[in-house]
Amino acid sequence: MTDQSELAKAEDEAANWAVLLADDPEDAELVRAFSAWLDSSALNAEVWARTLRVHRGMAALSPATRDRWPETASVGQRKKIPVDSDAMRRDAKGIAHFWRALSRKANWLPLASLAVAACLTLALLPQLTLRLSADFFTGTGEQRSLLLSDGSRLFLAPESAVDIAYSDGGRSVRLLEGSAFFEVQPDPGRPFSVDAGGTRTTVLGTAFGVDRTDAGAVVSVVHGCVRVEDRSVSPEVSDNLGAGDRLAVTRGRGASLTRALPGEMALWRRGELIARNLTISEVVESFRRYYSGVIWVAEPLASQRVTGLYRLDDPINTLAEMAEAHGATARQLSPWLLVLSH
Repeated sequence: MTDQSELAKAEDEAANWAVLLADDPEDAELVRAFSAWLDSSALNAEVWARTLRVHRGMAALSPATRDRWPETASVGQRKKIPVDSDAMRRDAKGIAHFWRALSRKANWLPLASLAVAACLTLALLPQLTLRLSADFFTGTGEQRSLLLSDGSRLFLAPESAVDIAYSDGGRSVRLLEGSAFFEVQPDPGRPFSVDAGGTRTTVLGTAFGVDRTDAGAVVSVVHGCVRVEDRSVSPEVSDNLGAGDRLAVTRGRGASLTRALPGEMALWRRGELIARNLTISEVVESFRRYYSGVIWVAEPLASQRVTGLYRLDDPINTLAEMAEAHGATARQLSPWLLVLSH
C-alpha cells in the first residue's frame, strides 16, 4: 500500500513539474529531468497520469498531439506492449502549454501550482468520500468475495463499493458504485434489498446481479425472483423478474426488459465478457475498471462492431488482440496510457 506521505510528495512534484514545463516546455534539459522523474517510480507515473486526466477534463490536449503519436509494431499474443517515451514527453509538452497559458493570465507561477494541486484534489475527493462511506470496496482489477453475517454471499467487481445495513426487520445494501452479485440466504422475516441510485431490488432468496452505471442501473436474475422498483423514472418501474430476466433502468428514459441465459450473467466473476454486436468503444468501457490508466480508442476503430468472448483480467493483451483482428494496433504510450488506433 502506498504511504500517504509518498503520495503527497509525488502530487506536489507533479504540480511543480507542470509549472516548470509551463515556463519553458522546449528546454531539453528540463524535459530530460522530467522524464527521469517520471521513470523513477510507478507512483510518479500514476500521479502524472492523473494530472493528464484532470487536464484533459478541463481543456484536453490539442488534437494535433494525437496525430503526432508515432506508429509502432502491432502487438502479438501475450507480448508486452512497448512504452513510448517520446509520446510521453509530448504529453508533458501538451499539458505544459496549457499551464503556461494559465500562469500568464495569473502572472504568478505559484498560482498555477496551486491550480494543479486543487484540480488533483477535486478529482480524487469523490473517490475518497466514496470509500469513507463504504463498508466494502475494490480497486482497479480487484474482485472480492464476502460472506455476510446472515450467510448470504456478496461478490464485488473491480472499482465497486457497497454500504451494508442489517437490522432485525430487514437486510439492506446500497450499491454506491460499480457492480455486485448476490447469493441471498432466504429469511422471510428479513427481506433483502439492494439500492442502486434509486433502483431498488427486493428478494427473499435468489441469486442476482446489480450494475450501477452513469445512466442508471441493470438488474440480472440468475435464479429465483426479485422485485425491482424505481420511482425516479417515467413511467415508474415496478416489475417482478425471474431467472434469465435482465432489466435496464435508464434515467430519463424508463426501463427495458431483455432475456439472457443465466449462465451468461455477471461473467465478470470469472473474468470474462461476452460482447454481441457491440462497438469497440462499448467493449473498452468494460475494461476501464481493470486498467490503471487511460484507454483511448481512435475513430473509425471505436465505431467498429465486434462479437466474442473476451478476458477481462488481461486488458492490455486482450485489447491488443481485438485491435489486431481489425487491422489496428495497440500502443502503450506511457505506463498509464493505452491507445488503440489504425
